[in-house]
Amino acid sequence: MEYTIRFAALKTTGEVVDTRSFHITTDYPLNLDDRKKAMCFDRFLIEYARLTGLKCSDAKIIEINGKVV
Repeated sequence: MEYTIRFAALKTTGEVVDTRSFHITTDYPLNLDDRKKAMCFDRFLIEYARLTGLKCSDAKIIEINGKVV
């Protein structure tokens, strides 16, 4: 599966700093219905945003587009 994930990086006040997107390829479908998995994925998004130069403390997924390879 290939996914393009678009998300907003947020400050502690909820203000949007900027948006980012990235592409990921997985062997299995992405499942964010599980709360624990979703929390881990949110943390990943925050770290990704910081690595790309954004100062943020939260992230919110805007859009996930996926297709079977």
